[in-house]
Amino acid sequence: MRAFKHISPKENAKVAKVFPHAHGYEWEEVGIYTAYPVSLWDKWAHEITDNVDDLLWGVTKEEEARRERCTINLSKEIVSSFSIYKYNERRKCFKRLASLEQLLEDIERQEYLPGDIFIPEIRAIYREGHDYTAWFFMEDESALDAVKNMVKRSGLKFIGSQNT
Repeated sequence: MRAFKHISPKENAKVAKVFPHAHGYEWEEVGIYTAYPVSLWDKWAHEITDNVDDLLWGVTKEEEARRERCTINLSKEIVSSFSIYKYNERRKCFKRLASLEQLLEDIERQEYLPGDIFIPEIRAIYREGHDYTAWFFMEDESALDAVKNMVKRSGLKFIGSQNT
């Protein structure tokens, strides 16, 4: 079973109204979203050390697994807590979550949540990065309240001033 399925034109129009710039990743260019990165640390790795590679990858297998678990847990909590959508570039339409159970299994198996997740309820886009960093892109800072406790429970921190 696939985790996401196509939706009706009416539902697609409703989601597209919230995210009118989804096609072609235009939302990254239009300047209406503010990026809120989260990571293992409350600073960028290069602000912590000059040896970024060692900080990120020079750890034991156990520590690497613990770190991966943090981002996996955040992704799983996000997809479990909101109505989520993905954008299909080829068909130029949104797809809705069809099976939470399948998506949670996929995240565990892949140890990663690929692609951008559109969250209409809080007008946010969530993206998991590759270096223990994930991103929330939001039109309005007030939506941060909806995810702050999730970030904290996962063991991650906002980079910068959003940690309060």
